[in-house]
Amino acid sequence: MRRRSWWLPIALLALADCSRPSPPPAPLPASVPSDLARDLADRQRCNLLNGCDPEDALAALGPAYARAACALYTGSAGADDRYWRSRVLAALGRMGGPDAVACLRAALVQGRWLEQATAAFALGDLRAAEAVPDLEAVVAQGPGGGGVALEAGARTALALLGRPVDLSPLWARLAGAEEAVTDWPMLRFVVQAARTLKSREQAPAIARLLKHPDYYLRREALQALAALGDPSTVDAVAAALDDPMPGIRRGAIAALQALVPRAPAGSLEAWRAWRDARRGPTP
Repeated sequence: MRRRSWWLPIALLALADCSRPSPPPAPLPASVPSDLARDLADRQRCNLLNGCDPEDALAALGPAYARAACALYTGSAGADDRYWRSRVLAALGRMGGPDAVACLRAALVQGRWLEQATAAFALGDLRAAEAVPDLEAVVAQGPGGGGVALEAGARTALALLGRPVDLSPLWARLAGAEEAVTDWPMLRFVVQAARTLKSREQAPAIARLLKHPDYYLRREALQALAALGDPSTVDAVAAALDDPMPGIRRGAIAALQALVPRAPAGSLEAWRAWRDARRGPTP
């Protein structure tokens, strides 16, 4: 009697399975959900003062929606409101994928300064090596039309990508922030660069910005100090508990919670009491 090979049926099954055609890839979404697109363009829901929750919702859709998000960005090129368009780019930096990188590279060259700076930081976050020539070109041309914000984003991205890049021009701007009146709207991007790169040695210069007249710069400084964790800045942050703006006072509490996690304080009044006790009796 001929002996039957046990492996033959298994091999035939495997061969039959390999011969089956692969299922076609799922089509990419054609557009961002209409309610989300509406919320992004709503100044009440997406603004510099209160944040942009729709950005989080867009980023959560993932890389499959990157092409649709890019179409939303490019299709609104004539919009007067620049902020929400920059938030679409920030969301693309969180989505990832080749479609997101391609869109961000285009925005780096063609967008307005806020969009260009946002795209540069996002490319760094994605570690998009293919964008290195674009970023190096930005640094080579100097601040240009994108100003300090674009310069900060490009240098930061190159540093994150491990490229040799001189960061001293950014830190020089921090040191001279009080004199650079015309750069107030853009200096917060330099602070963002220090936070992103974990440049703790810049914490003292950032702490001095807590007395700057620009609200958004003070807020950015508090967020950076919380992330950098330099204990030498605690007193400067504690002084911000008396800031005239409620948002800055809340930011000071959040920063102190990060800097002094064991401090037994909660409310604004409790933190002020903790600060006064830390200072000791007045002579």
